Parts: sequence; C-alpha cells; structure tokens
Amino acid sequence: MNLDHLTREVCWTLGAIVGLLGLSSLLVYGLTVMHRDRDYSELVQRVRTWWVIIGLFGGSLLIRQPAVLYLWGFVSFLALKEYFSLIPSRRADRRALFWAYLSIPFQYYWVSLEWYGMFIVFIPVYLSLLVPARLVIIGQTDGFLRSVGTIQWGLMITVLDYHTPLT
Repeated sequence: MNLDHLTREVCWTLGAIVGLLGLSSLLVYGLTVMHRDRDYSELVQRVRTWWVIIGLFGGSLLIRQPAVLYLWGFVSFLALKEYFSLIPSRRADRRALFWAYLSIPFQYYWVSLEWYGMFIVFIPVYLSLLVPARLVIIGQTDGFLRSVGTIQWGLMITVLDYHTPLT
C-alpha cells in the first residue's frame, strides 16, 4: 500500500482518530458489561457508525482519483438530501431542488478537471443566480427569500467543499 501522497500530519491525525475511536469502543464495552441493567444500544450503534464513517474517510484517503471523487460526490448527495429533509420546502421549490441535486456531478466534474476557477465559483456565483431565476420563472413569490436562502446555503455547506482532494 502506497501512502506517499499522505502527509505525516494526515497519518498522525488519522491514527489519533482511530486510537480515540478504539478507546471509546472499549469504554462503551466496559459500560455495557458493568451496567447490564441499562440499555446502551444507541451508544453502541453510534460508535459502530463512527467506525464506518472513519473507515470510509480513511479509505478515501488511501485511494486516488476517480474513486475518491465518486465517494465524496455520494457523500455530498447524502448530506444535501439530509439537509433538504430537515428544512421546510414548498411544492414550487421542487424544480429548484432538482437543480441543486444536479449541481453535484458538475461540481465534482470541475474538481476532476482540476479547474479551480470554475470549481470555486460554480456554486457561490452561478447557482446563486440559477436557483433564484428558476424560482422567479415559476412565479410564486411567497417565501421566495427563505427558499432561495435555504437552498443556496444547503449547497454551500454540503456540496461546496474547499478541501475536496485534488489528487
């Protein structure tokens, strides 16, 4: 396994995270053994979930393009989907939400081309013009600012990732 593309700091940080997660697994196991009368199933599930998350994240650091871009694109999709499930949306917003989901492959395409200029302005500039334009074309102005703001910030925090690996 070739780890030449990882810096020493990344390796130490990943090792520290795995160590802390191992320690937390031991603590949860100790709690379940010492306090058999209590239900720690939710805590056990959370620790297992973190093992999966760290495994996927660590695995994505070990592989190179294009597989890592597919993984990060899928994670961005899941994060955006979860974000949109938490915010209230109108029926009129569905087409704008479609454009938001459709932006994910484009964003990661710019990353794969290493076209930094387009990658850095696609969501903050072009989609901040496209999403409101789409909502204006629909003609429903009630709740317009709330819809535009929530969709745009959802894209900013879930899809626009300034630390996307450009390997």
